[in-house]
Amino acid sequence: MTVEPLRSITDDEVATYRADGVVKLSGLFDPLWIDRLRGMVERSMSGHGDQVREYDTNEGGRFHANVLQWETDPDLRAFVLESPAAAVAARLMGASTVSFFFDHLLVKEPGTENATPWHQDLPYWPVMGDHVCSLWFAMDPVDEASGAVRYVAGSHRWSTWYRAQSFGGSDKYSDTSMHEPPDPDTDPDCRVVTFDLQPGDVVVHHVMTMHGARGNTTTNRRRRGLATRWAGDDVVYDPRPKTMQLPFEADVLPGQPLRSERFPVVYSAD
Repeated sequence: MTVEPLRSITDDEVATYRADGVVKLSGLFDPLWIDRLRGMVERSMSGHGDQVREYDTNEGGRFHANVLQWETDPDLRAFVLESPAAAVAARLMGASTVSFFFDHLLVKEPGTENATPWHQDLPYWPVMGDHVCSLWFAMDPVDEASGAVRYVAGSHRWSTWYRAQSFGGSDKYSDTSMHEPPDPDTDPDCRVVTFDLQPGDVVVHHVMTMHGARGNTTTNRRRRGLATRWAGDDVVYDPRPKTMQLPFEADVLPGQPLRSERFPVVYSAD
């Protein structure tokens, strides 16, 4: 396995990311990462970690989520520190330094009805800056029937922040001073894009790109996806109200760059 991508990211792929706020990338990761991360998924779904969330309660379905496992799970820690993920983020964002923010596992088992609501990421997160992206790594073949993430192309450059939406019924992130998000499926000004994925493919999106996903309506296909979040040159810690509360004491102060033991620099152009 290698820290560098298995191939170069093209100028066209960078241009797509910057214009649309999202891009699919194939052929960058050693296939061995697929098996290592699948092992992490099974440990998580067996109860590993104290940040587990179960969002689906319908019979036969399961929407499992877990965050902040990288410090305790050896395979996820290796992915964060040793895979090409940070270098991929740096190339797309044009960042000279990239720190790791947090990990977010999202699994929709066959028959899971829960949709992931349309949302932007930044209203949830205690950071501020333009150089923030999410890298969604597929561990299964994924299409719309199994819950592929859908994105509104170009929405990362909208001027409006929309109210954070609940994944599981809580309103702890809901800031009533913000507008409700639009419905991209009915708004003619929204261009919705989605991607069929194979194991090892990644989709990278900007922190402000509107996105969501339908349930997994298949009867026999899992949808295991790992989202890792990456912060570039201009990102600072900003623990404003109605954002994700970290389950540990942050080792940076508000307004400081997201670079520390908890938020390690994984890529540097130097």
